[in-house]
Amino acid sequence: MNRKKLHIPSLILFIFTILSVSIFGAPLGDIQTDVSKLQYAASQHEIIAILIEEGDWNQAVEEFYKILDLDLGLESEGSLVEEVWQITEQLLGAKQYDFSHQIIDSTLEICKLPDNRFTLLILKGKVFKEEGKLKAALDAFREAQALQE
Repeated sequence: MNRKKLHIPSLILFIFTILSVSIFGAPLGDIQTDVSKLQYAASQHEIIAILIEEGDWNQAVEEFYKILDLDLGLESEGSLVEEVWQITEQLLGAKQYDFSHQIIDSTLEICKLPDNRFTLLILKGKVFKEEGKLKAALDAFREAQALQE
């Protein structure tokens, strides 16, 4: 199986991006809460990577939902989408299409910013394309295009 591994630099970038966007302008109490959430998300990132490497797909998805439950806010939405992209790439490498769709769809439900929804729809189309569902892939790509109009 060809699996891509998450690298420490991507984890550091993930944490730094969320921290830098989330804490500026926030009250001190909110900053502490945000930092705790981000630390938790960082550990979840590593847990998910290990579970995917071990082939424990169900548990990896359950652990991902814990990141969504953190409600990191609009400021961190882009970083969340990057995380989804990385996880999906790993799942695609193992041909785990259903789990990829679960993660993408659950993130689409909470994402509000058009650019992030666009990215997730492109990713959704990519998953459909890889699994040979070309009509569904076209629909996802067209839905993404509609966001740009």
